[in-house]
Amino acid sequence: MSAKEVMLNGFSVAAEKLTLVLNDYYLDALRKKFLSSLPSHLKSLKKASLPVQQQLGVSHMKKLKQQQLAELLPPPLYVIYSQLLTLKETFGENIDLELIGSLKDAQDIACQLANKSTGN
Repeated sequence: MSAKEVMLNGFSVAAEKLTLVLNDYYLDALRKKFLSSLPSHLKSLKKASLPVQQQLGVSHMKKLKQQQLAELLPPPLYVIYSQLLTLKETFGENIDLELIGSLKDAQDIACQLANKSTGN
């Protein structure tokens, strides 16, 4: 192999590495663009799904509130609630299960209890 061929091969390898770096940079830019647009797309999907949720009798917001309230239950009640919910969803049992109350009030009480237990 002559020196010229080695240099050409060296340049070719360097060009391949440069291409890989540029491809990675381009893919990172695409990922960032996609991730930054994701919240608005999810918001649109959520809004578009509301009529379907209403038709099926399932409300995502209601489920979310129920989940947030359930997380604030004392552990024994949470276990009972989650077991009943699992029974209802898995086996289609005719169980009416709903946590009623103010999420803000429940959060305030949980915060007070946490402060009390830490001595603050």
